[in-house]
Amino acid sequence: MGIHNLAKLIADQAPAAIKEGEMANYFGRKIAIDASMSIYQFLIAVRQNGETLTNESGETTSHLMGMFYRTIRMIENGIKPVYVFDGKPPQMKSKELEKRLERRTEAEAEMTKAADAGDEEAFDKFSRRTVKVTKEHNEDCKRLLKLMGVPYVDAPTEAEAQCAALVKQGKVYGVGTEDMDKYGVPDEWAYEQARHLFKEPDVLPADATDLKWTEPDEPALVQYMVTEKGFS
Repeated sequence: MGIHNLAKLIADQAPAAIKEGEMANYFGRKIAIDASMSIYQFLIAVRQNGETLTNESGETTSHLMGMFYRTIRMIENGIKPVYVFDGKPPQMKSKELEKRLERRTEAEAEMTKAADAGDEEAFDKFSRRTVKVTKEHNEDCKRLLKLMGVPYVDAPTEAEAQCAALVKQGKVYGVGTEDMDKYGVPDEWAYEQARHLFKEPDVLPADATDLKWTEPDEPALVQYMVTEKGFS
């Protein structure tokens, strides 16, 4: 969930609190990555003619393209990434999920109107708002990561909470995510539940996360990405 424009607020009002650095500065570091956030970004950004990339069978491949090349870039810079996937969303997030569904439904209607009117710019704009990370997207990326020799963790609930726990437990150096609190706190907010959610998140303990980076299985990667998914 997150606070809308929190990063901009901090940058404007407390710039000293933000430190920018080159990727190469994290050489040799283990970094936990919010996988669901990354996949969402790939589905929005990796496109051709306003639509997600697909293979000859019509399967979406934008997420695989983005995951493959971003992971390679991190490895080339000496970073050891570990991707963390979302589990079941906490009950407190149910209303937010309902709002997201409503917004996607509205965007789908606007996208249809844009298509009928031949408005390519509007079609592209609203099609991006209909993007949703599916179980299939996650499974595709998990298989890719396994073949690349990169570990991943299935969080019980929220990926960012599991990422933070991995840092706290000393399993990784830092977290890579853009997720921030999205809404202000209304008077009727369930403070006790929120406090419990943040102070005692549902995460896997350190001894249950065995992170191992191995050599990529090149023949299997070629089989999966080229033969099965249509990459060239």
